[in-house]
Amino acid sequence: MKRQDRRVAKTKKSIEEAVLKLMAKKDYNSITITDIANEADINRKTFYNYYNNINDVMEEIETRIIDRFEELIETVIFDSVPGSHLSILKMLDRLITDNIEYIKLILDVPRGTVLFDKISDSIIETSKSVLINNTDMTSMEADLTSTYIMAGTIAVYRKYINEKDETNSRIVEKLTSAMSSASLRAARDMDK
Repeated sequence: MKRQDRRVAKTKKSIEEAVLKLMAKKDYNSITITDIANEADINRKTFYNYYNNINDVMEEIETRIIDRFEELIETVIFDSVPGSHLSILKMLDRLITDNIEYIKLILDVPRGTVLFDKISDSIIETSKSVLINNTDMTSMEADLTSTYIMAGTIAVYRKYINEKDETNSRIVEKLTSAMSSASLRAARDMDK
């Protein structure tokens, strides 16, 4: 990955923070480039040096969160299937907890589901690979099992985030881990 000039990084961070601050104050579709420039204390031309529109800013934020998640997944040692999927869920919980304010705001915009869809796709592909390599599951069985587990996990996290409940995220993590473990055991025992 190419190293970014510190001034560029600082300006882009300022723009991203401005977008997120504005999203907390007003409707996403009513945010203008002028609003962003004023909030970031830059001129409009500077904004256009880096982005074409607000969607480009959101895409960059989402990409950074996804890249961070994929870096975390790479640290998981997939030596046994039961522990592997729990490690992935712990990584997901860490990602959400570390980025909760961004994620709350992102989920409120029209393209908010894109972030969770990208995370889900990444986990499904990783989990599918783990299942194929460590069980007797066929590719289709591994794909369906991974998709089923992630659909439930993502739905639980969406509900947790959208309700802005002060419930401890560890309860959510434990619950999704237990449900995922039960689903995985049932899928593996299906042919027995």
